[in-house]
Order: sequence, then structure tokens, then C-alpha cells
Amino acid sequence: MRAKLNMRIRELFLFIIIASAVLFTPCHLRAQTQTTDQIIKDANTKFDDEDYAAAMPLYSQLLANDRNNPNYNYRYGVCVLYASSEKEKGLEYLQKASKSAGVDADVWFYLGKAYHLNYQFEQAITCYNKFKSLGGAKKATKYQVDNQIAMCKTGRKLLKAITDITVIEKAELNEADFFRHYDLSGSGYSGQLLVKPDEFKTALDKKKKEQSIIFLSGEKNELFFASYGEDESQGKDIYVVRKLPNGNWGKPENVGYPINTEFDEDYPFMHPNGKVLYFSSKGHNSMGGYDIFRSELNEETNTWQKPVNLDFAINSPDDDIMFVSDLDEKTAWFASSRNSPEGKMTVYHVVIERKPVNNCLITGIFTPIKGDQNRAAKITVKNSETNEPIGVYNSNEATGSYFINLPNNGGKYSFTIDHTGIATQTNDVIVPTQYQIKALNQQIGYEEINKDSKLFIRTDYATDTSMLDPSFLKDKAKLDINNEPVATQITDMGAFFWNDSQSWNYRF
Repeated sequence: MRAKLNMRIRELFLFIIIASAVLFTPCHLRAQTQTTDQIIKDANTKFDDEDYAAAMPLYSQLLANDRNNPNYNYRYGVCVLYASSEKEKGLEYLQKASKSAGVDADVWFYLGKAYHLNYQFEQAITCYNKFKSLGGAKKATKYQVDNQIAMCKTGRKLLKAITDITVIEKAELNEADFFRHYDLSGSGYSGQLLVKPDEFKTALDKKKKEQSIIFLSGEKNELFFASYGEDESQGKDIYVVRKLPNGNWGKPENVGYPINTEFDEDYPFMHPNGKVLYFSSKGHNSMGGYDIFRSELNEETNTWQKPVNLDFAINSPDDDIMFVSDLDEKTAWFASSRNSPEGKMTVYHVVIERKPVNNCLITGIFTPIKGDQNRAAKITVKNSETNEPIGVYNSNEATGSYFINLPNNGGKYSFTIDHTGIATQTNDVIVPTQYQIKALNQQIGYEEINKDSKLFIRTDYATDTSMLDPSFLKDKAKLDINNEPVATQITDMGAFFWNDSQSWNYRF
């Protein structure tokens, strides 16, 4: 009897200890656990809804307490990729997440996308292919991975024709209002950009919440617009409606081949001359997202010629849309999401005529003498003929890598190398004129001659655009203003209505 009583007393005592521990646990610790659970739930919900801008600060908060969590790194990296203007910062998180065996296979698609958007096309292709093997055929089809790989291969080709663009003005605006910044008052013709009205949308357009912009010329004889039509198997296509003799609009017609592809086409602009069509496409030879294309009408056959990509830096691996030129095709407006966060677009006013890029790029590796682990070197470059300083460059202490952007296309340069423990030495480097932009591969090091360390510089002039430094390309793609800005003006918007005869009319 006494033994049972003692056991009950011990059980009661243990219960009191446990209850007290729970009761007197600081409220902020219990609240913190509940808050963390809620943050995880909210972050995952927003991520699944593709609301990356809202999810990003939540995953940032979670990472602050668990920096090695592969799932947090993966999802935060995706958010940075789509919701930040500094897309390159998503790379480190996706790279870290991809090293974990338990992370979602989708990380390889988004890591590929991160490389893709940051002009690292070879690495992007490798990741896309790994996603195909791990994610399966169904996901590869859903994410159009084969097309993403084709875009990367196109990007490599297009970067062989880099030119400089004169930028008159640029401005970042809300995505829904970007077109209102286009100033067509000095374009030499009458016309305006409008939000495509619901009456132009099919049931499928409305279901997909499709939004696009149309250009209505002052003549109002024909109108080009984009639509999913009744069947989305071919993506979004460009259609045209023409005014009938009775003044009403006829039935929309699919523009067809070679303008439309199995992928999306959008943002058409028919030049008032009726012979030139600018539009955006995710097909053809796009380097990523929407690229801008130009096609001319063959008036003899009344057919469109093969669309021509407007090349880098009008186009980028991100979305580039709504190219509208003036009457003489001297200047134009277009918009891009390349350097803008989610929900924003940057509008550029540019001179259409391109200028050759007056740069010679060198990507190199510095190698110290045998046994020296320090790969840091100072590289001072001057013009040998004028002694004009070009720049001072430093190789990476761990890898020895360096990147030099010479301002002149071709010439003779003196390279002075300073490295700890070795006397300063100078060699001349002759760079032939380059007729297309590419990165020359270079090696700098020392040879042991009669117990002395003799500087050598070897330059390979046959390398290609895959050697181009991504930071150089991203800098070129910023399209900073390099001309006097012009004033802007927002034109008045018109309105469409659908009449009883089932044809289009327009009113101001």
C-alpha cells in the first residue's frame, strides 16, 4: 500500500514538473515557434501561387535562422530570379540548393534559368539537360525545356554581332502602364497604343486573363493584335482585322506562317507604310523569353518574309516587347523586364541605327612560379604608342583569373605585371583588329631561365563568344542613357465597342 502511494506521489511530482515547464516557458519562445510555422506556411503558399515578390522576404527571414536549408535556398533563389532586378544574386542560392540530394528536382530548371538570364549559356544548357533527366518528360514538356536549350544556343550566336546602341531616354514603370510612356507625338504619323479591350478576347483569352497592347494607326484601316484564339495548342498568335467597304471591321484572321510559331507571339506593331511588321516572339530564334523581330511584306506575293531578330542588346534573355518605330525608322521605343523587378518594365527610347562596339575583351589566367600558391597579380595596361593609361586590373588570389576590357579595337599595349617576390616586368601585347566581339584567351606567367623568372604573355586570338564575361554582357544590356533625353507625353486613350452586326467599330 505504501509502495503504491509513493509511486503515485512520484507520478504527481513528475506531472507538476512537466506542467510547470510548459506553463513557465517564455511566451516569446512559444510565439516564435508559432510564428515560424506561420511564416513557412505563408511563404510556401505565395511561392506556389507564383507571387514571388511577396514570398521573397519571407524566405529571407527563414534563411536568416537556417542558412543551410536546401529548400529555403532553392525557393529564395527562385524568388530573387523573378522578383528582383538583381537576378544574378539568385545564382548563389540555387547553386547551394542544387548540391543537396534531397532538394526538389525543379532546382535544376531554375538554376538553368538563372544561368540563362545571366548570359552563361553553356552552364544553362547543362542544367536544363540535368532537369530533363531528373524531372521527367512530362515536366520537361511543361517547362518547354527543349526550347530553353534552343534559346541558349541562339544566344551564343547572337552575341557574335554585338553593337552599341544610342539610348535617348529610359524609365522604369509599372508593368500595366509601361506603354503610356511611349511618346508618339513626334513619330511623323498619327496613332496610339491601347489596352486590348475585352471584346477582342476569346473565351480562352479571358480564362487565361490575357492582357496585351495594340497599336491603332490614324488611318484605322487594319488592326493587328495577339490572341490565344480558340485553341492554345499553338500558343498565342498574331491576328489581323481589316476594315470592310461598309466601314465595319471584318473577321479576325490568323497572320500565319512565317510570323506565328508553336510558341507565343505578341505585341505587334504594323508600321504605317504597311510593309514592316515588328512583333515579339518566344519562338523563331529568340535568345530567351520574348525577343523582338522585324518582318517585311513581299508586295508581289503578298507574303511576309522570314522574321529577323533585332539582336543584342535590343534583345536579351528576358522579355523584350512592343517595338514601335517612328515614320522614318530612325528611332524607336521598346520595353524590357531585363533589369526590373516583378511588376515593373523599363521603357527605352533608342536610335535604331547601330554602331560597332569599340572594345577588345581579354579573359585570362595568371600563373605564378611553381610552388607559389598566391595567384594575385596587378596588371597595369598602357597604350604602347601614346603611353596613355588604359587601366589597372587584379587577378583573383585563389584562381588567378582576370578580365580586361580594352577601349580600343586593336593596337599595341604594354602589360606591366607586379607579383609579390618577383621583380616588376613589362611585355608588349599586339591585338589585331577584331571584326566581331569576342573574348581573347590569355595566359600570364613566368618561365625559369638561368634561375631568373622571366615574364611571358600568351594570347589566343581564335577564341569565341562563349568566353565573354557575363558581367560585361549585363553591363551592355543595361542600355544606359548616352544621349540627351527627350520630353514625353501621354496620348489620350480611345475605346472600342462591339455593335449589333458583330463587327468592330472605333470611337474616341
